Amino acid sequence: MRKLPSLLLAVCLAPVVVAQAPIPASERAGFATLKAETLKADLGYIASDKLQGRMSLQPGDDLAVHWIEKQFRAAGLEPAAITAAGKASYLQTFELIEYRPNRAETALVLETKDEAGTASRTEFHAPVAFGAYKEEMDLTAAVAFAGYGITAPLPLQAIADDELHIPVMVVQDAVAEQLFSTLGTTGSALQSAIDKDLRPQSRVLAETTVTMHFANTNARRGTTSNVVGLLRGSDPALAAETILITAHHDHDGEAPCGEDQGGIDETGHDTPSGAECVQTWHGADDNGSGTVGVVALARAFAANGVRPKRSILFTVFASEERGLLGAYWMAAHPLRPLETTRAQINFDMIGRDEKASKQTDGLIEIPKDTTNRLNLIGALYSPSYDRVVKEENKRVGLTLDDRFDHESALNVFFRSDQFPFVLKNIPAFWWFTGFHPDYHHITDTAEKIDYAKMTKILHLAYLSAWRFGEDAQTPVFVANPKPQ
Repeated sequence: MRKLPSLLLAVCLAPVVVAQAPIPASERAGFATLKAETLKADLGYIASDKLQGRMSLQPGDDLAVHWIEKQFRAAGLEPAAITAAGKASYLQTFELIEYRPNRAETALVLETKDEAGTASRTEFHAPVAFGAYKEEMDLTAAVAFAGYGITAPLPLQAIADDELHIPVMVVQDAVAEQLFSTLGTTGSALQSAIDKDLRPQSRVLAETTVTMHFANTNARRGTTSNVVGLLRGSDPALAAETILITAHHDHDGEAPCGEDQGGIDETGHDTPSGAECVQTWHGADDNGSGTVGVVALARAFAANGVRPKRSILFTVFASEERGLLGAYWMAAHPLRPLETTRAQINFDMIGRDEKASKQTDGLIEIPKDTTNRLNLIGALYSPSYDRVVKEENKRVGLTLDDRFDHESALNVFFRSDQFPFVLKNIPAFWWFTGFHPDYHHITDTAEKIDYAKMTKILHLAYLSAWRFGEDAQTPVFVANPKPQ
């Protein structure tokens, strides 16, 4: 091997350093406050046993609400809500109904007539037909096939004063076959026809009537709150415009351990079985990470001194796990005009590395290395939002991934708190580090969070929010994007 000149050898072996763009001087003070050790301390509390898994309408979630409120007040944010008594508040409170379906009594009754006019009546119960609704009711109506859709858990909480009153029932294939008997086709055939050319196959099911009977074993009313704090913009003309930075504070609560089973504590250690044993869904990543992320950014912007021209509304939503209820409530009852809301940054699980799990096996390909990767979901609806984040990422250096904008198996786009605002034509992205084996398990604990990576994500969000708050041209919403 020919020996290279010593000077050339030194140049070849020197590490290659890619210089990142500097942080603007007006933004550095707040940027510097975003530190891994602070995130770790905050998440240690939010995901602790004391908060009992933060189930909506339970005392542990109330503790989370009061902690967030305290942090917003300490940061100097303005209260952004108004109570029924007309006082300023950090809490946008609304009423929920929590209910437990009676699976034995809830029923679907199918009545049909064949070509000869012979009537038949069949009654179905769980598990072949089941559903839930916040109120006990009977509903009889004709039947139409509207298309096929997504599957999602049925929530056991609902907004008491909701604009929609649509009870839902899920049926298995055997029931579906009888439903489609008067059409001379099957549900799977109609689904294949839709998939073939994306044309609707909607049609009325002739001579078919169903009665849905919903019964509950119990129901109760309670209140929960979105926590909201406002950083008012510095420009008198643009301060009326709003940037949303959001997450959700609730998770899945706790339950008695199974027989001869222990639990896992907040530090990820096993706990012994026994009569007093409790399993806690700590929700460190989902969505303790997003909750403390919003709080960290609120502190950063408030401590920065210089403020962006537009206002920022920091919001931590209630009852996301029960069906995005807090986000839907705010979208229907906005605290600031939606028509001048320019962008939403929504955090939901920003603390882990994406890994294969039962949630994703066989449905989506996961990159081999996700240690520096952030999924951005929503670019189809606002490419201009996407461009801003990518430009600011030159200062941070994350690997940005848009896979979830191009898959339909997991229906990810509909599953977090940005979605109700997309329905209102607001450029809104879900910032998400991906699924992992601890997703919605008691093993989602604080010691598994990658705090350094989380800090980088918040750095990028901070810089992106500054651009949304300062740029003359704000992100544009695309109402009917074409799939790419």
